[in-house]
Amino acid sequence: MSSTSGYVFSTIASHRLPDSLARDIDGLAAEAVEPSIFVEAWMLGPALEHLITEDVVIVLVHDGDGRLAGLFPFESRRRFSGLPLRALSLVAHPHALLFTPLVTRHRTDEVIGAFLDGIAAGRAPARIVELRNIAADGPFVQALERALQSRRGWSRHLETRERALFKPRDNPDAGVSGKHRKELRRLERRLADSGALTYRIFEAGEPVQPWIEQFLALEVRGWKGQEGGRAFGLDEGGRAFFGSIIRSGGERGRIQMFSMLLDGVPIAMKINFLLGDGGYAFKIAYDEEYAKYSPGVLLEVFFMTHIVEKCPTIAWVDSGARSDHPMINRLWTDRRL
Repeated sequence: MSSTSGYVFSTIASHRLPDSLARDIDGLAAEAVEPSIFVEAWMLGPALEHLITEDVVIVLVHDGDGRLAGLFPFESRRRFSGLPLRALSLVAHPHALLFTPLVTRHRTDEVIGAFLDGIAAGRAPARIVELRNIAADGPFVQALERALQSRRGWSRHLETRERALFKPRDNPDAGVSGKHRKELRRLERRLADSGALTYRIFEAGEPVQPWIEQFLALEVRGWKGQEGGRAFGLDEGGRAFFGSIIRSGGERGRIQMFSMLLDGVPIAMKINFLLGDGGYAFKIAYDEEYAKYSPGVLLEVFFMTHIVEKCPTIAWVDSGARSDHPMINRLWTDRRL
C-alpha cells in the first residue's frame, strides 16, 4: 500500500469481489467521470468468477477520506506478446464491449496520477500496462493523456478502431432506406406465411428466467454454438455469467430484451444493456433454419423503430460490433471510437 498526494494505492488479488468492495464500486460508478457498465460490480463480479482464468490484480485508489476513487481491474501476465515482460492488462473477455476503468469525476487527474505513481513505484509490478478495450475518445483517456505528459520514462502506443453507433434522436432512420424497408417487409410477409409471426418486448417486473433459457438454447443452435464458438450455453462458466448479469440487469432496470416468435417459438432474440442516456447492444441470436428471411435484421429494425418511437430518453446505442461488421454497419451509419 502506498500514498501519493493524499490518495492511497492498494491491490487485491482475487476472483471474487468482497461484498464491501462491491458496495464501494456501486458508489464509485454513480459518480464516475466516465460511466463503464461492464466494470460495475454486478457485471465485473460474475466475469471474474466465471470467465477469467488469468491471475487477477485489482488496483484500488482511495481518497484521503477512505472512499474508493479509482478502480482498475487487471490480469497479471508474466509474458507480453511472447516476450518475458511482466504486464498488467485490463481484464477482458469476449462479452465485454468496453472496459474503461472507473474513476471519480472529482479530481480525476489526481486519481489517475496516483494510479500511475503506484505502478511506477512497483506496487503492482509491471513493465507494461495494457489498457485494452476502452473508449478512446472519452474523458478517462483525456485525463490519462494529461497525466502521461508530465511523467518521464513513460512511453505510449495507441491503437484505435471505430464501430457502428445508433443515434435515434439525430438519425432515426440510419441506414434503412425506403427500398431496404420494402425488401424487409417482403421478407417479413414471407416468414409470416410459415406461421403466426409476433414480436415480444421484455417488460419490467416479468420473470427473466424464461428469457435466459430461450436465449441460451437459441444461441447454441446458431453458428456461435459450433465448435470453438462463443455461445454462452457451451460451458458452465458462460451459462453462470450470462444468467447472473441478466437477472441483475432485470432487477436494476438496466436491460432491454426483444424476441421474434414464429408460432410462439423464438427464432430471433436481442439483448441490450442500458447506461444513462444510452445503451449497449449486447447480444443477438437467431435460428439459422430461417436465415433466408434475415430474422436478425428484421429484429434489429424492429428494435430501432421501438427506440425511436417509445424510448425518447435514449440518445445512443453502441453496437459493440467489429469495425467491419457488414450487417450493423449498413443499418447504423454513425460511428464511435
